[in-house]
Amino acid sequence: MKRIGIISLLLLTACSKSYLTVERQRVGRTSLASTFVQSPDPLQKNPPKGQRLLIKWRLPSTEFTDPLTLKLRMIFKNYAEELFEKSIENEHGLIVYDLLGDRFKDTGGFLTYRAEIVNAEGDVIKSWQQQLWVELIDPPQMMLDPSVEFHVPTG
Repeated sequence: MKRIGIISLLLLTACSKSYLTVERQRVGRTSLASTFVQSPDPLQKNPPKGQRLLIKWRLPSTEFTDPLTLKLRMIFKNYAEELFEKSIENEHGLIVYDLLGDRFKDTGGFLTYRAEIVNAEGDVIKSWQQQLWVELIDPPQMMLDPSVEFHVPTG
């Protein structure tokens, strides 16, 4: 019985887990290595400010077919959207997407984001989305007559 438990444990730990995750981090003085080791660093006077996304994945060899593409869709706090695409060449890896400086100030930072790994046919192999992810609605531009007044009824 003990032997069966050991064999089961080995089989379970031998299997690699498949995943795609995205982690958001703040970037600033505390993200500099020199802050922790207290070494001289010119960036301490003017540290980078912004946010960073860490995109990590691990695919089983059965799902890893060439070519695969990572698609990262982001919606910023100013409601601008951006699509970042990167070719995936390994079964596992990490990509860092930085939003720093003026771009961070202009956009206000990340509001929400979604990552997908797609194959050459466009089929989604893995996907991950932030809890607040929603497709933005882009209503057609309506021509409003400036002479029409809208009144909101009051209680």
